[in-house]
Amino acid sequence: MSEFLVGFIWEFRGIFSRRAAFAWFVVVFAGLVLRTDWLGVTSIVRTLELSPAFYPHLLHFFHASSWKGEDLCKQASDMEGFRAFEMTQKTYGTKVAHSTVT
Repeated sequence: MSEFLVGFIWEFRGIFSRRAAFAWFVVVFAGLVLRTDWLGVTSIVRTLELSPAFYPHLLHFFHASSWKGEDLCKQASDMEGFRAFEMTQKTYGTKVAHSTVT
């Protein structure tokens, strides 16, 4: 599973013109996947047990000019994993997917 996640996340590397921005993307991705509340950036800080000093850095990531949300969405839509699976059920904090490949 960890190899899959590393490969999955690495597919997004080309979107970021700076290595630091990609590193923050990895942090944000992990925080969004693992969080148990929906209180924004603070939930990422709390979930990953980051120092509060990182809060402004996370806010900056979302406004950085080194990447574009449109490029992130396009990359995601072009990826095999996004085409092969369809979200069919959502429960509180858990999503269940099934294959749409025939």
